[in-house]
Amino acid sequence: MRKNFLKVTLCVVLAAALGLFATGCSLFEHNYKKDYQQVVATIAAYEADYNVEDENGKVLETLHFSVPEKKIYKTRLIAMVQNYSTSTGLSDPEEIVDYLLNQLIRRELLLTEADKMITFGQLEWDLKDKNAVMESVYNTLDSVIKERIKSVYTDHGEPAPSTGESQSTSTTYPVPEEETRDDEEEDETEVEKWVPDQSAYPAMSGDKDKRSREREAMRRLVDYFETLIENDILATDTEKAYFDADIKKMRNLIAENREHDIYPMLYDIDYDPEKGEGNGTYIVEYFYGKDATDNQKINRLQEYATDGVNVTEEEILEQYNVTVREQKRNYTNESEYKTAMTTDSTDVLYNPNDNYFYVKHILLPFSDEQKAELTAYKNEGYHLEEEIKNRRAQLAREIVSYPHVDGEDDLSNPMSIQAIFSDIKSQMSTYKYNPEMAERTFDSLTYKYNTDSGAFGSNYGYAVRRELNGDTETYMDEFAAAARKMYDELEVGQLYDEYVVTDYGVHIMYLASKTRAGEVKALNDYLTPAKKKTVREVIEKTALDNKKNAAFNALQERIFKYYEDDLESVEKFQKRYKELYS
Repeated sequence: MRKNFLKVTLCVVLAAALGLFATGCSLFEHNYKKDYQQVVATIAAYEADYNVEDENGKVLETLHFSVPEKKIYKTRLIAMVQNYSTSTGLSDPEEIVDYLLNQLIRRELLLTEADKMITFGQLEWDLKDKNAVMESVYNTLDSVIKERIKSVYTDHGEPAPSTGESQSTSTTYPVPEEETRDDEEEDETEVEKWVPDQSAYPAMSGDKDKRSREREAMRRLVDYFETLIENDILATDTEKAYFDADIKKMRNLIAENREHDIYPMLYDIDYDPEKGEGNGTYIVEYFYGKDATDNQKINRLQEYATDGVNVTEEEILEQYNVTVREQKRNYTNESEYKTAMTTDSTDVLYNPNDNYFYVKHILLPFSDEQKAELTAYKNEGYHLEEEIKNRRAQLAREIVSYPHVDGEDDLSNPMSIQAIFSDIKSQMSTYKYNPEMAERTFDSLTYKYNTDSGAFGSNYGYAVRRELNGDTETYMDEFAAAARKMYDELEVGQLYDEYVVTDYGVHIMYLASKTRAGEVKALNDYLTPAKKKTVREVIEKTALDNKKNAAFNALQERIFKYYEDDLESVEKFQKRYKELYS
């Protein structure tokens, strides 16, 4: 299955439309219920036939597609206005409301076209799509549950556990990305239906206290669902009956002390509420599942529009020249240049000055107890700055850390700071004059020892200024001073010969790269000394994404023209929503 790499311009095609009614907040006063239930736009019912023909043009089968009239309710428009009015780029209230209503309408038009093409076999819709939907829904549910878990710990006056501690859906620390297989290999792999791993079930694993806190969180989740239902004004009587059955089922599990069984029964894309068979709840389908399914259908439409789109060498070169010209123009503004240099995802091809260089580090933190002890020592109020530094250095020597195995601390292998630093120095010394292997080795060691979330997977590292020129220092003084000393004394690819202690803990630092004033990276240059990616690869992706965006936008415009102009299927009722801008 092709990866989804485009940023769709329509806000309704983005995940922005997800969860408009799953916020847990009431969007209306009960006095306004009838007003908010008004229909502000309709899309006429639509039917179409498609003839399946053999190679000689003989009709083998006629497929029929139909969709009933679609209605856009005022409550949806209000939610859009509340959430996205400031992101439209418009200032006139009437234009904002009309724009957002059009987004809701056009999302439904895209879905009509996607459903039609799926029915006619022009778009794929298979188990991989269902798996993508289910995984997306459970990712959303994980976030909702995590908030409930956090609130439980807070109410008990306890620190909330990290994601890795509270749920095992991800590791505590990132792990290096595996090599991505090509499409052919992926397509040959037999696809199995996705289900949440049992290790992800809240209230299923861990010690007694952890399970107790997570059971309470799941009870709060059911309360939250009831709030969503109470605040919803569009559900039919049949849908309300489904909701009631779902809540009853979950409450029965709670009464039996089986809160851990709630999680796996929350969602299944194949669940049929009319039959009531299998796992799944209509609550999750109603508030999360439908939007996730619709988004996946639009992803399929997007893939259809961009299939076969590629770029030529001339287009790559043109994109490179455009990028360099834009950077030369924009980076005359020091603020824009600073933003680009300090944003790791930005690939700077032109450097107007040599005031910036990059460092990478591995952070070995103080324990919570050590932090508390250092804070108490400072707060005594009579210690000199040098005494505080000495006390901090002493605490640093007492830090015990653990190497990471598969993203988790190897608690069977406690290591002192001295042992970790010795291991890193030993490995890095082999490549003291080989920047390519030095960066690759340091990046690997980052995944083994580091705890700073911002250092994992960093392309360039942290940008440091040689001269502040009156600006405030970005980093801890000790870190910044060591970085500048590295710049003056070391070559790119070399490790700082001592570890640096700040209030965060111990930093093991490495000089990643330097810049030269007026430097412009050529197409075949590598972005970093590690030589993992060239400028050409980045530029090609940018050019390809732009071209695919254009292709998808062109398809959207054809769809909108067909339904809005040719069929005149859209009708708006301005009087029903004009007070939103008047």
